[in-house]
Amino acid sequence: MNKSLLLLLLFSISYVAYGETGPATTSGIGYKNVSDAYEALSNKKGVKGFNQEGWVIFKDSSDNSLWSFTPQVHPAYPSAIKRRVLEDEGQLFIEMKALCGAEKLACDELIRDFRKMNEKKEGELNAKRAEKT
Repeated sequence: MNKSLLLLLLFSISYVAYGETGPATTSGIGYKNVSDAYEALSNKKGVKGFNQEGWVIFKDSSDNSLWSFTPQVHPAYPSAIKRRVLEDEGQLFIEMKALCGAEKLACDELIRDFRKMNEKKEGELNAKRAEKT
């Protein structure tokens, strides 16, 4: 896939986030908690960070991932979401991994919201891609 297209797709994804599960996480996000992820991304070369409506967003060019961290006022705080646009059999999809340190209900709701956003965005991305071919 064209690298420029992938970067455009990553930036077009809606920016929102999740948090942390604790030391024994099985989220696959690569960090044991949200604060470790935040600190590592803050200091990692090639990562650009910005704030959008209270969310802290990091774009990691090493794996074309987009990270979203909940603001302190969010019910699912502290949480972090890692998303990447990938391709499988000609279709684009959004891989999402999350750490959520809030109560289960808040985390479940946030994950449901992200899944809905991701499904919508996947449809839009694949429709745009089909128009170009």
